[in-house]
Amino acid sequence: MPAPDPEPVEAPVIDAAAFTASANSQLDDVNKDLNDMIITLDEDGFWRLLSNYGELSFNLGQLQSLTPPPNIAAEWNTQLVQLEANFGAIGDAISADQKDAVRPAVEAAAYQSATLREVASRAAQ
Repeated sequence: MPAPDPEPVEAPVIDAAAFTASANSQLDDVNKDLNDMIITLDEDGFWRLLSNYGELSFNLGQLQSLTPPPNIAAEWNTQLVQLEANFGAIGDAISADQKDAVRPAVEAAAYQSATLREVASRAAQ
């Protein structure tokens, strides 16, 4: 006797407005930390760079824990991987004490943050 057809699995319903609000909140925190890094560079500081980098790592985890709606999931996840790479470049520059490389890495991460915000804005479409 053939096995019965499996029951269809329904995708969970994702609240697009809640996703966008959460994503924007985390991206606001990312932007604050990136701006603090620029200020620290302008002041020729170092320790605050480490602190802000730790905060970026936390925010990345928060962003990664969000479940995007299906209409933006692929793009969101691709852009999030790029943000993680940008954060890695910041960390590498800080670890190597290459302050001249931190600023462009921060600027690239800020651009990526704006891209993610734009993707999140389309969650309810």
